[in-house]
Amino acid sequence: MASGFGYNGGRGRCFNFWQEFNKCYAMADAPQDCIAQRDDYLECLHHTKENMLQMPKLGNYFGQTEENPF
Repeated sequence: MASGFGYNGGRGRCFNFWQEFNKCYAMADAPQDCIAQRDDYLECLHHTKENMLQMPKLGNYFGQTEENPF
């Protein structure tokens, strides 16, 4: 994503989020003003919130419980 090009040569899937974050950061008085845009961009890149929502479902699928996580 650092180049601005996606996997197939076009724009990356998170490019729009990056542009919003970059625009906010350039116009903000303090970096803390852009936390929401940063979180949206990082979620687009890494899917951390989405993955955390899927973990209990995957545990049930594989027969894992809280008592037996493996």
